[in-house]
Amino acid sequence: MFTRQLSDVEKTDFFVDWGNGTSHRLLTQRDGMGFTVCHTIVRAGSESRLQYRRHLEACYCISGSGEVEDMSGAIHRIEPGNHLRARRP
Repeated sequence: MFTRQLSDVEKTDFFVDWGNGTSHRLLTQRDGMGFTVCHTIVRAGSESRLQYRRHLEACYCISGSGEVEDMSGAIHRIEPGNHLRARRP
């Protein structure tokens, strides 16, 4: 068993500033669990075009709000307590 603090991750390559936000990669492929866990913050007012070619994405919002537009053009509202999971193409 292990624990990771956000402040510890910020000192490693597992902290990524991707332009419109930051991502703390808390659990990665290297940990051998078969999935990853990230703490991601999206900058207010930003728009990001994201594509995941090798994995699916699931999000759980803990603060703030926003919208995700999927490939079909459907808009999904995200706010605290909501869970969003991408469907397989």
